Amino acid sequence: MIGTCGCHILPFQLNIFMPEKKPMAQNRSTTQALYLNHQVRDIDYTAIHRLPAHLRIDGYALMCRAGLAAFKQLRQHWPTCQSLLVFTGPGNNGGDAWVVAKLAHQAGISVQVIFISAPTSQSCIQAAADYHAAGGTSKAVDFQMLDQDLAKADCLVDGLLGSGFSGVLRGDYPQLIQMINAANKPLLALDIPSGLNGDNGVASASTIVADLTISFIAATLGLFTADASHFTGKVIVEDLQLPAQAFLAHVPVGHLLDSQLPKSLIQPRHGNSYKNHHGHLLLAGGSQNMGGAILLAATAAAKTGAGLVSSLVNDNYCPAFTAAHPGIMFAGWKSADLQLMLNKANALVIGPGMGQSSQAQQLVSALIDNDLPKVIDADALNLLASQAALTDKLQKNAPLVITPHPGEAARLLNISTIEVQSDRLSAVKLLQQKFGGVAVLKGAGSLIYDGQQLWCCPFGNPGMAVAGMGDLLAGIIGSFLAQGHSALNSACLGVLIHAQAGDIAADAGQIGLQAVDLLPSLRGLVNPTC
Repeated sequence: MIGTCGCHILPFQLNIFMPEKKPMAQNRSTTQALYLNHQVRDIDYTAIHRLPAHLRIDGYALMCRAGLAAFKQLRQHWPTCQSLLVFTGPGNNGGDAWVVAKLAHQAGISVQVIFISAPTSQSCIQAAADYHAAGGTSKAVDFQMLDQDLAKADCLVDGLLGSGFSGVLRGDYPQLIQMINAANKPLLALDIPSGLNGDNGVASASTIVADLTISFIAATLGLFTADASHFTGKVIVEDLQLPAQAFLAHVPVGHLLDSQLPKSLIQPRHGNSYKNHHGHLLLAGGSQNMGGAILLAATAAAKTGAGLVSSLVNDNYCPAFTAAHPGIMFAGWKSADLQLMLNKANALVIGPGMGQSSQAQQLVSALIDNDLPKVIDADALNLLASQAALTDKLQKNAPLVITPHPGEAARLLNISTIEVQSDRLSAVKLLQQKFGGVAVLKGAGSLIYDGQQLWCCPFGNPGMAVAGMGDLLAGIIGSFLAQGHSALNSACLGVLIHAQAGDIAADAGQIGLQAVDLLPSLRGLVNPTC
């Protein structure tokens, strides 16, 4: 994947476009790999049972490694903790918690273990026995006394359920989790917050809200998408020093975008640069009463490096928009020479504030039937969903990025939004299969898929759930397309930088955050070497 401004600049000539360097693949070996639950369980089993004898790890020894890693993180994050309440379940996740409890007890911390049911796995039984042998105390959950127990604790540890949980919580789990959350104490979750699905990130009605989650062996996709960020807090992955051979049978389902990505994909510009060397982006949208969307997209494109930015908007907007934004060229839907504008453009963004009128349909139809790299967003996606003829006209061999939010994705796939959100991985793959190119499924833990590689964005915040954010993203991705980056690189850079800008803006608070608040930081984020 990638590219940036080429170093060999041609003599100045009107409308010459200098493409970025030849695309190459992102280095996935340096990014956090993501797996599904069954893969992590099999990696664990392989390390214990399938590896050659000299590489195998005893199951209980592996549990002790997990407990030690978790205890170190607990001490690092809450060094003043003097009273610890540990909640355990019957399986190996509970076993990890018993090990944490023993280490805390041996370190002089006051520890109480509360178990929801007695240990059942062999390693968990042994971990509980070792804790008691070291002088630790435990008791079964007693809801009448639980508030008092919680009040005495400085910190809590969640070892109730592991990453293999799915479905609906039953028995005493919902009440116990609700009371733990109500205590509002610093909380460490082992592997995954109990109640959260490790594959899809969907939370149960009662799910532990953690401040810190330590994931053992490998990270699962469900820690970073859908509901996950509300419940995980900070996520740390501990591989427990498993041999590399334990992972060989499993290809990661995806990878996390890394904050260092812009440094590898965006290079300083050549000293003898010209505006046309950095691409001409044409945006289309801004129908009556929705002009703000195209302004946001066009401004974001300019601030992230496009050499020229032109916008097709409702004719009534042109004078005012041109006066307010002299660096962006505006033309009216009715008055513009569309073919001339297409001939000058290096990439397109279609959809921000476009509406779904008959005129909008005609414009979308004219814009998608070409081989220019393009971003299709907002109402252009809704028109694709409702007009099969438009989908048929879409040239799938041209570089393409579609950027639906869950509602738009549901319309494109003819399913419900709930179905999209309950399996975002399948949804983004279905979108890419249907439309080709690169699909970006927006939302918490945005997913990017090009038919081969899946990337997940761990940045961003709930304050960004406001109008105009998607318009900014479309403009940023379009800017990178116009500069000659591949569709996948453009999508990855766009999603990452957009999310990082949102996090910078949220330093002043998430509530009340507006799309325009991201604009000031965009320029700095696309100049990573400055």
